[in-house]
Amino acid sequence: MFIVATVEKYLLTKDHIKKLILAGADALRFNFSYRTIEENLNFISITQQIIDELHASTKTFIDFPINKPRLGDFELKLFPVNENDELIFKSGAFTFDCHEYIPVNIPNLGDKLNAGQSITIGDGEVSIQVIEVIDRESVRVKVQNRGVIQYMKTFNISSGVNEAEILNNYSNIIQKIKTIDHHYIAISYFNYEIFKKIVDIIHQENRNTKIVLKIEREIAKEQIEELFQDKDVNMVLIDRGELGVNMPYYQTGIYQKNITEIAKKYKRPIIISTQILESTMNNYIPNRSEIMDLTNNVLEGIDGIMLCRETAINQRAAYTLSVAKKIITEAEKLKNSLNEK
Repeated sequence: MFIVATVEKYLLTKDHIKKLILAGADALRFNFSYRTIEENLNFISITQQIIDELHASTKTFIDFPINKPRLGDFELKLFPVNENDELIFKSGAFTFDCHEYIPVNIPNLGDKLNAGQSITIGDGEVSIQVIEVIDRESVRVKVQNRGVIQYMKTFNISSGVNEAEILNNYSNIIQKIKTIDHHYIAISYFNYEIFKKIVDIIHQENRNTKIVLKIEREIAKEQIEELFQDKDVNMVLIDRGELGVNMPYYQTGIYQKNITEIAKKYKRPIIISTQILESTMNNYIPNRSEIMDLTNNVLEGIDGIMLCRETAINQRAAYTLSVAKKIITEAEKLKNSLNEK
């Protein structure tokens, strides 16, 4: 099974990268939703040097930004909250003190929200409800559950599809990454027309790059069928984190199964991302639900997994990889024995 490990700035040391490679990561993911393009290019160059030094076959996986507003940065990176806490969210890029306000990277935040509106943050870890629009830039909210708000996480309100903005942003990244080695580019699916335009821009610079299509929202079966027949789709990524906030979360399991069946039909490799083995960030033995989920994914023919927080902000990332490999190995033994019968 193909294993992608996410690399984050605050753990991007030679020692950490070496551990990920030696633990068996097939590809290292750089999420361009975080940091500047130039920072990411520098990190990829450093990583490629380490791959070369180890004579490893590890690939680089560039994940293009999704079309969603995000929180800004803040000093502590992680901000614990409790149910019924009242906070200020304000347009901005950075704050030293989240008790003063939490920044959101969009202008005129107050104009875009209404009193009574509920919003999830990240993959749904925290939900907030707007209780007052203070002014054009800021709102007061009430936290609806205990949790942790992480810097730069998605702020899940609809921003619409601005084709010109998306193509300009993606073109800028494509022009700059042509100076470094990269093997996979993951792009969001907005609509088929934009998808083909993005593919054309990529192929003008590098026809050897494999294109990974990200499924982040519910798409009609007919569209999925069309996409999976497209020769430009080398691999499909089911982003369960985005799906869980962009469609009814209780339907995401069924939707994943439907996509998997279509992928098998057209022989398209498929990767699953988000909350694969997050419990291993703290636990020695992972949650049993995670063990069962990964086992079932292998048995159902999933081709790969993407580890996100498990390797991005986890000092024990190599341990998570070793756990994943153990579960995958046992599941593949069973799958092979069943196929032989």
